[in-house]
Amino acid sequence: MSTFWPNVLVAIIGLLHAVASQLYFSRDKWGIAWPIGWLLATLACMYGAGSDPATAYGLFAAMVAVWTIWWVAMRPAVDRNWVPENAHQTTGSIVGNVVSLKNVRNFEWKTKREFVERWEDRFYDLEKLTALDVFVCTWGEPRIAHTVLSFVFTDAPPLAITIETRREVGERWTPLAGFMKGYELIFIAADERDVIRNRINLRGEDVRLYRVWSTPEMRQKLFAGYVGQMNRLAARPRFYNTIFTNCTTEIARLVYLAGHKFPLDWRILVSGYVGAFLYDLELLDRSMPYEALRAKADIREKSKAANDDPLYSKRIREGLPDPMANTPSVSAVQTAVDTVLAPKA
Repeated sequence: MSTFWPNVLVAIIGLLHAVASQLYFSRDKWGIAWPIGWLLATLACMYGAGSDPATAYGLFAAMVAVWTIWWVAMRPAVDRNWVPENAHQTTGSIVGNVVSLKNVRNFEWKTKREFVERWEDRFYDLEKLTALDVFVCTWGEPRIAHTVLSFVFTDAPPLAITIETRREVGERWTPLAGFMKGYELIFIAADERDVIRNRINLRGEDVRLYRVWSTPEMRQKLFAGYVGQMNRLAARPRFYNTIFTNCTTEIARLVYLAGHKFPLDWRILVSGYVGAFLYDLELLDRSMPYEALRAKADIREKSKAANDDPLYSKRIREGLPDPMANTPSVSAVQTAVDTVLAPKA
């Protein structure tokens, strides 16, 4: 029998498993042995198929099956050697209108790698939750972004919630490893002077800030949804996935869990376009074209000017377009948004 096409298939499968194993085991000292092992096994199968194809292909199929069963059975962990900024998963409780949060991150970053570590307990009144903002952070590739949702209160600093990979010491993030159970997922509730100032002033990222049209009920349900998700994640960890379980898709999922429809759109996955997506849903200020709004949303210079200001969050919001205040007809926008975000029956 001809072994050409079977060997082509074996080569493809072997190469894919070599790449996958390198991505998953890259943090281990001897991790390179896995991709080398897959390449050698692939070559051995292709060579052995010349004399005994049934045995060669059978052994290779068994190896792939064992690997697949092991990979599917793999479970995320909570007790790894995490980097300090991922050391704790925020958790909380809600009693009446009072939210109590434990392990809110408020690091004072000196450089990209030097910081004063602070984890705080904080309390928030849901009745004082007055606005909902989203930060869209990009670096290098403008189509790929990290989104951070921020809850604004009248009697407390805004609370930013960032959904990220939970990295181990010595581990670096790559989008490909995010497909291969390379990282656990973490929800970090943080002070904006930690999570936003660090991205702009130290990392040099392009960060845009948008005020989102919202109702008190929507804000409260969404915040409560985040608290519940953080508690579940602390009790039962999950893997991060570059496409299906990341910062932007989690926001979409939690908005839906808050009781509102969130239409599917390719821009949820290509996260650099989240601002345009929200604009088209009429959830952002519509008093100007989107490109003008995007330009106004650039807070890099404001962040640098407010670097050490204790009123950092207030300063970066100066002149921020507000969809509630700047819309000519608030009732018209409300009608449109209620149509899009109609509560489930």
